[in-house]
Amino acid sequence: MNAIKWYISKFPESLYPCGKESQEDYNTRVITGRQKMSESTVVICGIARDISKNIIATVARIERLGKMFKDYRVVIYENDSTDGTDVVLKEWEDQNYKIKILSEKLGDVKYESNTDVERLTALATYRNNYLDYIFSGEIIVPDYIVVADLDLSGGWSYEGICNSFSYDNWSVMGSNGLLYGLSETLKDDDGNPMMRRVYYDSLAFRRSGHPEPHVSSEINALTYNRGEKPFRVDSCFGGLALYKSSAFKHGARYSGPDCDHVELHSRMLDVGINDIYLNPSQIALYSNVHYTMI
Repeated sequence: MNAIKWYISKFPESLYPCGKESQEDYNTRVITGRQKMSESTVVICGIARDISKNIIATVARIERLGKMFKDYRVVIYENDSTDGTDVVLKEWEDQNYKIKILSEKLGDVKYESNTDVERLTALATYRNNYLDYIFSGEIIVPDYIVVADLDLSGGWSYEGICNSFSYDNWSVMGSNGLLYGLSETLKDDDGNPMMRRVYYDSLAFRRSGHPEPHVSSEINALTYNRGEKPFRVDSCFGGLALYKSSAFKHGARYSGPDCDHVELHSRMLDVGINDIYLNPSQIALYSNVHYTMI
């Protein structure tokens, strides 16, 4: 990994310290999980369209994460990009035999981020392309599958992912996805808006026993901190999720009309795969960090 890739693939781990009471356990788990990753194989996958703003950092982050495993492959489905995303991905594929890019020109509408059924169903269709390829026999089925949002501005915590791998009894481990923005209600002493941290990706989040969507503002206000134990949910994503390949053994796939992640997890729940967790230590950032500002 060259110097630029090393730099832009970094994550600001020190900005998210553990409480003193959990620091020792957290450190031990990071080391234990890192060792387990080095003995395991993985496919890192996702969907892409017009992500040129973050694509160089995303490529660097994926390669950095992949090299933490015994072996890795990358499968990305891209469609209808007009900003050069498809060109950069193709160049990456040509330079690294571990990369597989599935690219199509469908002429599909580019949806804004919303809950329209057409958008959610289209996203599910796109995502099923990488799953179908992974289980097609074209590549060896890995021990784990990592699904990542490829347009994350701030990337993901490598320590947090290591922490997750230290736990055994899970099939799905979602992230503590964070977004920062100026609050309309929080003001400083001079009346200026203050920065607010929110738990993002509320649509994919469902508490255990709560199959219906939550009120977004309620979920956005949740605060989970590094070092806290993973907890069971019916669904979550948060920008990056880890899956044991065995979670797909009954053919679970994405679908609509609900959130694509919720529908996938619902299919897993239907066949008794209910060890779906969110790990507060597995942080993903939807906001920029200074490493991306080069």
